Amino acid sequence: MRIKTSLPIFLLMTACVFGQPNVRDVRSAAGNLNPGLPGYGIAPGSLISISGTTSSDAQTGAFPLSANLNGVSVKVAVGGQELDALMVSITATRVLAVVPSQTPSGAGKVRVTDANGTKELDVIIVPRNFGIFSQKASAGNVGSAYAMNLSDGGNVWNSLTTPAMPGQQVAILGSGAGATTQDETSAVNAETLAGNFQLYIGGQQATLISVGRSGLGIDGLSLPAGLAGVDSIVAMVPAGVSGCRVSVVAISEGALVSNFAAIAVSADGTTCSDPGFLSADDINGLPATGSYNIGAISISRFSLSLVAPPPIGTIDLNTDSAVATFQRIDVGDYRSSGGGSYTSIGSCIVTFASDASDFDNNVTFTNLDAGAVINLKGPKGLTVMKQLPVTGGYGTASATGSNSPFFPSQGTPFAEAGLFTADNGAGGADVKGFTANLNNPKPFTWTNQAQITEVTRSQGVNVTWTGGASDASVIIIGSAQGKGNISAGFSCSAPASAGSFRVPPAVTLALPAAAGAPGAGAASGALVVISSTYSRFTAPGLDQGVFVSSGGSLKNLNYK
Repeated sequence: MRIKTSLPIFLLMTACVFGQPNVRDVRSAAGNLNPGLPGYGIAPGSLISISGTTSSDAQTGAFPLSANLNGVSVKVAVGGQELDALMVSITATRVLAVVPSQTPSGAGKVRVTDANGTKELDVIIVPRNFGIFSQKASAGNVGSAYAMNLSDGGNVWNSLTTPAMPGQQVAILGSGAGATTQDETSAVNAETLAGNFQLYIGGQQATLISVGRSGLGIDGLSLPAGLAGVDSIVAMVPAGVSGCRVSVVAISEGALVSNFAAIAVSADGTTCSDPGFLSADDINGLPATGSYNIGAISISRFSLSLVAPPPIGTIDLNTDSAVATFQRIDVGDYRSSGGGSYTSIGSCIVTFASDASDFDNNVTFTNLDAGAVINLKGPKGLTVMKQLPVTGGYGTASATGSNSPFFPSQGTPFAEAGLFTADNGAGGADVKGFTANLNNPKPFTWTNQAQITEVTRSQGVNVTWTGGASDASVIIIGSAQGKGNISAGFSCSAPASAGSFRVPPAVTLALPAAAGAPGAGAASGALVVISSTYSRFTAPGLDQGVFVSSGGSLKNLNYK
């Protein structure tokens, strides 16, 4: 039997499928947390970012803000009420709008309408949920917070060369402080708002001064002064905190953990530094414009204890690896990302699987040619790192000591304790010949590895160790994958001489709950403890070179 379909009906059916904006989800424009993460939730009066495209070209609204910008509108429907959001801007990747302060709490819908039609997106409205505006960051890392150092002599933006000092007030700019009674179509004034907020700087709880509307703008994000939803938390920098990538994180209403960002802190307010990572001379020597070339060589040895479904079971193995990267970065991006991808001593950061910002602020790198191979000579002889065609980096790996027939031992271990020398022969087109030296220390021991069988996210986790180099840093890394492929990971840094570090609940609560035994449809989690040492090297064509040694252990466990 033939079914006849008239052209008008066909066009109507096509319009039902394709006649809508190509938008995906609703996030805080500041925190940018994925829907489904523990800290997700949109506060009334905050800025939202709707990922995707519309029928409109790029547009920027002006005061007084309205409910329509070049034919695009956004409505927020919760609890039987439907309110017009105030349109701020439209770009090729997102729509930015202000959620009306009158919006009630609860699960609801955001309806985006353009010339093609209307599309509904899920949203959860909560009374308050402060997220932090941050600058550019490399993938898998956090950027520097948009923060202002406050003083009687004048307020200045926080940066590597203008850090805050312990005891100084700093304003962390973000969005989500809660509803206001001010007219949000016009520029709003600074205003303190009520609510239960906490701010942690460098892992320490900071003394709060005020939370509310800032009245400020952020030129780097094209947010004008007085825009509703540009909020701030003003707090005192705790004593004993220092570094160029000191973590900052907010907690709203006792449970909602924000995104993480970084600020710079130094004892006297001069250029910041992080021994072993970044010196004040490095920062002061940065060119005003142009590019910055970085080289990194890394050798590592890890022991892994993995739990797999039957018949595989528990797998214990050791892995030696060596990698090298040589990359060019815009010097402005280098500054805004806080000088690298490390974490200052005493700090923790959390990153998320899809941390790409809707403000298009991901740092990009260009690979440099350092020659065909990197030669690595150590106590066990020569290991050759060949250039990888896909990534442009250099790498080799050897796994040994496996207890499982499913993963047989292979290769020859090479990451023994002792002196290592790396060279690139005559070099390549961008990085000429160099020689770098590193003393790989004896391995350290994660002493309470066996006792940590799961992590209760509301309690954090304490890690202890012995051994390793006295000048080493211990890096504690955790990751969890929850339902719906929602995942997050944390990284904390401590001096090896401390012997222990407690990952605070402000960090672990940001991760989704995960079950550690992988299987069909199951979530998974891991905890890694690493000891790292560094040495610097110079090379024609590089502005900074670092040779890194890392060793540690990984185990699967539950995050609950």
